[in-house]
Amino acid sequence: MTSQAFVAPRALTLPSAWDGMEQTMVAAGALDAADQATVLAAAQKAFSAATDIVVQGITVAVLVLWIVVALMVALRPFGIAISRQES
Repeated sequence: MTSQAFVAPRALTLPSAWDGMEQTMVAAGALDAADQATVLAAAQKAFSAATDIVVQGITVAVLVLWIVVALMVALRPFGIAISRQES
C-alpha cells in the first residue's frame, strides 16, 4: 500500500462557473448520447439561471442607487433652507 502526501495547489482561487461547466462536460463525456444531451441541457439551464440572478441583482442595485440620488437632488433645496433658518 502506497501513501500519498497532500500537495497544495500553486494558486488557490475561487471556483468559477466555467470550471463547473467544464467538469460537467468532462463527466458527461463518459455517458451515452441521450444522457449527455440531458445532462448538458440541465447544466446550461442552471448556468443561465445563475447568470440571470446576478444580472437581476445588479439591476436592483442600480435602480436603488438612482432612487437615492434622485431623492438627494430633490430634497437638497429643503436642506439648504432649513440650515439657513437655524443660523
